[in-house]
Amino acid sequence: QTARLSFTPVSLSDTVALHELRTEPEVMKWTRQKRPDTCLQETEDWIRKAMPLTDSMHHSTKQKDRIVGIVGIRESESLFSKAKLYELGYMFVPGVWGRGYASESVKGILGWWVEHLRELNALEGSGSKGKEGEVVDEERVYAIVAKANGGSMRVMEKAGFWKTNEEVGSDDGS
Repeated sequence: QTARLSFTPVSLSDTVALHELRTEPEVMKWTRQKRPDTCLQETEDWIRKAMPLTDSMHHSTKQKDRIVGIVGIRESESLFSKAKLYELGYMFVPGVWGRGYASESVKGILGWWVEHLRELNALEGSGSKGKEGEVVDEERVYAIVAKANGGSMRVMEKAGFWKTNEEVGSDDGS
């Protein structure tokens, strides 16, 4: 929880509110899907995949009692590193863009994530375990942001992220 926002694990009861978010073309053009959900069932299917598991932490972001976005961290594959990687993602309804909710949410979820890792590491002994059970040296969080998405670039900078590499995407700047 932050000063203005609260976070609750994503659940199927969020389907209608998240469907409103996931049918916004301006929101979805920045996602891997690149297009709005076409029906409520598609949103529900996405929620079922995103619901909190041991390696996925997605939270609805609420301002008062209204869902205004979603923020999450999920375990990711690393082909070249012994570090355990986690991908950060978020999306918000356009009506709240520019109000600092994304920055506040990202900082809030990162604070929660650090505490979550400490608790897990305390239960498991020292250090996290990799895919083959080996102890990994560190955990890293990253985000993929389209160069043309200036708002998200600023959110990442405010949260302390820095650009590590640039990859070529589609012609639309994403």
